[in-house]
Amino acid sequence: MPLGEARRAQRRASILQHTREVLTREGYDGLTMDRLADACGVTKPTLYNAFGSKDALLAAAVQDVYGRILARAATPEGVRGLDHVIAILTVTAKVILREQERGQALLTAIRSHSHGPFGKAVHNTVREALEGAVEEMREDGELQPWVDPHLLATRVAGIERNANTEYGVGDLAGEQLVDMTIYAVCILLAGVTRGAAAERCQRLARERQAILIAAPDADAVEAAGAG
Repeated sequence: MPLGEARRAQRRASILQHTREVLTREGYDGLTMDRLADACGVTKPTLYNAFGSKDALLAAAVQDVYGRILARAATPEGVRGLDHVIAILTVTAKVILREQERGQALLTAIRSHSHGPFGKAVHNTVREALEGAVEEMREDGELQPWVDPHLLATRVAGIERNANTEYGVGDLAGEQLVDMTIYAVCILLAGVTRGAAAERCQRLARERQAILIAAPDADAVEAAGAG
């Protein structure tokens, strides 16, 4: 990579990192481009020239994190199809839990602005990764022939987003986030998969259901799921 490009990439990475830090401390509504420029050590015109708007900058900052998270889910050799879908859901949830404070701030911002460029960009990043995994399911014969991979991936991404939202508002305990996400997705997939994949979806759904029912606040989980 030429030196000029390397410096631009380094500056971009620094801006995105500082943006996430400010978002964590101050929340979406507390951010201004002036505040972000100060935190990033650049001028406000530099931010506008590079990203165009506050929402675009925040979307890029969160997409950067999600992109690296989702890349981890696809890294192990041989992970594809249903295994890839489960890996994406698991890795995404676990990273949110590991960086709980930042995760909560991001989830709150995404939820509050889910219909704007910020929320849509984040949702689309996850959906596109899931679409690739669902397409692998089709190629491997794990899906019933009539299923449209794009629509199915969109539905799975919606389930993942709903579980994250429930966690973000406190309706779902942190230790239940992975279980609830996989439980809900496997219930959906059990109806559109076939053969060993269908059997595995049913088994995973039963296993996660047992874990959720046995949880100390199972009533809260049941109420969240009903919502």
